[in-house]
Amino acid sequence: MAGDKKMIYKNYDELTIKVIPDYKRLIKLLAKQTQKENQKVLELGIGTGNLAREIINQSYEIEYVGIDSNKDYLTITKNKLRKKISLIKGDIMNIDFGNQYDTVISSLTLHHFNQKKLKTLYAKIKNVLNSTGRFVNLELIKGENIKEIQKLQNDWYNFMTRNGLDENFTKKIIKEDHEISTKNMILKNLRDVGFTDILVLYEQDNLFTFSAGVKK
Repeated sequence: MAGDKKMIYKNYDELTIKVIPDYKRLIKLLAKQTQKENQKVLELGIGTGNLAREIINQSYEIEYVGIDSNKDYLTITKNKLRKKISLIKGDIMNIDFGNQYDTVISSLTLHHFNQKKLKTLYAKIKNVLNSTGRFVNLELIKGENIKEIQKLQNDWYNFMTRNGLDENFTKKIIKEDHEISTKNMILKNLRDVGFTDILVLYEQDNLFTFSAGVKK
């Protein structure tokens, strides 16, 4: 999610609710995918820690690692979360993810990458999942054709302006999120790198949530 950085740093949590339809419910949906004892979770693009907080507050023992390239977000996350969490500053395309994980999870981050980088990243994620591990992601998507693209953009614009966001700021968010994939692009990239067990958890308007693993 792009936009004026100064504004985002200061009011990110409030802004996200105004930008992403049904955001709170979707974060809870993502968190439910990690409800197992002794989970080891890696979050890509941890941002200000909303998803991490939802997951960690569940009554399960968990080892949590969060990566983000933005030091301001990491500072907010560190101050927000009371329980121990490992935070790493770095570019998720280049950083070593480390050991095997039960879940690799991400929210509203990966749409910033083009198709080539996205496929590379999916392969990298698959390689750090354990044998029963899952990749869970909430992402912005675009329509499959010009008509669908325009409709989703118009609906998104109307949602944001109804929530009181400035028209120019709203247009800037839509314009800068230009790498957004279609649902079918995402599914193809997942299959191309070897994910075979793909579940659609949520699909509405310009939001798409899935869980992917490898059938044994």
